[in-house]
Amino acid sequence: MLEKIYNPLSRAVVQLYNHYLTKKLDYPYATTISDRYKELPTFLNSWQVVCMENEVKPNKIMSRNIMGEDIIIWKDDNSNISVMEAHCPHLGAHMASGGDIVENNIRCAFHHHCFDAKGQCTHKKKEKIFTYSIDIQGGIVFAWFHEKREEPTWKLPNLLIDENNQEWVVSHSELKGTTVPSHPMTFIENGADINHGIKLHNLCHKDTEFNVDNEIISLKYIREKEEKGHIKLTAYGPFILSYDFEFTYHFKGYARMLMLLQLMPDGSFIAHRIKLKHKSIDTFHMKLFYFGASVMTEFKLFKAFLTEDQLIMINRKYLHRPNYDKEDRFIPKFRKWYKQFYPIDIEEKVKVENKEVA
Repeated sequence: MLEKIYNPLSRAVVQLYNHYLTKKLDYPYATTISDRYKELPTFLNSWQVVCMENEVKPNKIMSRNIMGEDIIIWKDDNSNISVMEAHCPHLGAHMASGGDIVENNIRCAFHHHCFDAKGQCTHKKKEKIFTYSIDIQGGIVFAWFHEKREEPTWKLPNLLIDENNQEWVVSHSELKGTTVPSHPMTFIENGADINHGIKLHNLCHKDTEFNVDNEIISLKYIREKEEKGHIKLTAYGPFILSYDFEFTYHFKGYARMLMLLQLMPDGSFIAHRIKLKHKSIDTFHMKLFYFGASVMTEFKLFKAFLTEDQLIMINRKYLHRPNYDKEDRFIPKFRKWYKQFYPIDIEEKVKVENKEVA
């Protein structure tokens, strides 16, 4: 009950403040996101959130555009969800423009060509709509995006299990985030930038760990006084992050949240906050305590992001060859990790563009 009131209210506050901040920092003839981040791709090969499972209604076709790809999401009579390319391969009609669902198939309104859940046309063997690989966790629908539409090269782990092997549940039923006029790389890089955490946010940490495991990185910030606990940030590819907070109040407690990023065609991103609840908590007293603790940690996190980080993000420029110093110890390592998600030919494209500029 508390989440049903708190989630939409907090989301509305964040969106209103974000709109105010973006308007406040705008100025005439400001450079576009693509100009400021021209060395970064607007398409990345990875898993990315599409929608919440509850948002996909029976006999309704949902449309989205992510990284310039038009997609549709629909559900058959058995509640099986499919994510597909939006345009009919016959003559390019958008399947959601008048299309409908007939006998567990999706039907194009233009010439009534029907396709099953795997994208195969029911009456033309050679006609097929590309169907995305998906993973559904806790009611969140993720799809695998690849520039050459290849099969997933890695699997998402269970995002609802924490570092202590405890299970959590999602407290949201819809996906409504905040648009940030910056490339999503900057969001994760902030986590790796210990120097900015100290200088901008006045955070004091005793020690920090930075670990790379193929597609996953994790950062653990240990508080100056160890009894206060720690903060752990884990990135599962370039779009999915989890925040694990350990705190102490007569006993050790935990709070968790996911941040799911969607890369838009103009290079901006939408940040979706997903609040998690501990599955094993059953008493009202403990529910109230954990709810209060999670609200406080979220307040601190979003205060740092909105009122401090986003001031930088809104007009920040990506430097291909930054002037690193010794305090930027994790950033080169992070950027090297991030490049594995670039489209295959992006490095060559950047070299050509740099040569042309020179």
